[in-house]
Amino acid sequence: MSWLEATIAPSAREGRWLTRFVETGQRGGCVLCTLTRQDPNNPAVISVSAASAVKEGREGAEVTVQFFGEPCGPLTLSVVHFGEGPAVAEV
Repeated sequence: MSWLEATIAPSAREGRWLTRFVETGQRGGCVLCTLTRQDPNNPAVISVSAASAVKEGREGAEVTVQFFGEPCGPLTLSVVHFGEGPAVAEV
């Protein structure tokens, strides 16, 4: 199991979506994600989702946030990844 906080900058924007790969050191399993802070100028959030992923050989989670409009500021998420592998935690 791995827990960490991740910040997604608006530079990761694709239209009304912010997406970021978060390295957790875990593979497979279940990923839980919740929005903990965001820029007050951002539009309302439609959804927050996360799924186990491997990117360039690194194990972790792909986190995606969908907004009603285009996001203009950063947001912070809390991510818990229950999977297999050594834990990598950042605080």
